[in-house]
Amino acid sequence: MDIYALNLKKSIQSRFYDVDLYKGKECEIKITLNDDGKLISAIPNEKNSNNDKKLCIRGMKLIEKTQFSPTPEDDLTSNKNVFSIIIRP
Repeated sequence: MDIYALNLKKSIQSRFYDVDLYKGKECEIKITLNDDGKLISAIPNEKNSNNDKKLCIRGMKLIEKTQFSPTPEDDLTSNKNVFSIIIRP
């Protein structure tokens, strides 16, 4: 699951063409997928005080345009379809 989330993070960060606007900023986004890999929700983690509002909005828009593959089977995680990524373009 860690590799799945890491690859997703890299894919999203690679699509930040306006990276200079977000230099030094971050946003933690909680992603929920169904079993087929379809996006249910992508919301900023409200507990992360380092979240940059504009970066979160941009990150969520990119996530909404992302085609997800089904999440891998993971016996160590109780809910394999819910995970967070921290975006730092």
